[in-house]
Amino acid sequence: QHQVGWAAKPLNLTDKDAPAMEWLAAGTENLRELNENWPAQRARVEDSLFLVSDHQLTPSTSWLPMAAGDGLVEVTHATLPGAPTRVLKDSPFLNHETLPSDSKMYREMADFFGWQF
Repeated sequence: QHQVGWAAKPLNLTDKDAPAMEWLAAGTENLRELNENWPAQRARVEDSLFLVSDHQLTPSTSWLPMAAGDGLVEVTHATLPGAPTRVLKDSPFLNHETLPSDSKMYREMADFFGWQF
């Protein structure tokens, strides 16, 4: 079992969230199998785009203790091989908790989906 408690408090997560976080922890068999299914998943959609952040130091799974990421997920773990990816930068809200509310994230989504304003 992976220790994920360090991530729960700053993200205002509860004990109910722990099973999902443990299931998706870097290096788990579950996550490896999910990522191996990417080609089949990708084949069922017209297009995809991974939006990630390198705004915060993030606990690392490599030999270095910290890496670029969103405070919870390293940039190198936030996308899949061959997947179109944009790394969002220079905004105070580009951390894991507030990333969905960031204006840069919203702008990228609007462009990707063709939303008109």
